[in-house]
Amino acid sequence: DDLGIVLAPEPWTYKGRVRGINYKSTILIWDLTCENPRTCIILNKGIDYICISKFLSRDLVTIQLTTDKEGRKAEIV
Repeated sequence: DDLGIVLAPEPWTYKGRVRGINYKSTILIWDLTCENPRTCIILNKGIDYICISKFLSRDLVTIQLTTDKEGRKAEIV
């Protein structure tokens, strides 16, 4: 439950799905059009994000996050 963001290269896949991840408390982002993705991002469900589909492929997953630290908002890609 303390998981924030994990950038996972070479995730384990089986029958076209990424496996071995606890989906109850996390969100898994990867290119659903490919059967064996070579990268994915795992986020805590409490994190707001936007997936940038223009940069989504078997080898690349890009998201945008907005953070608010000490009253200063910042967008992170």
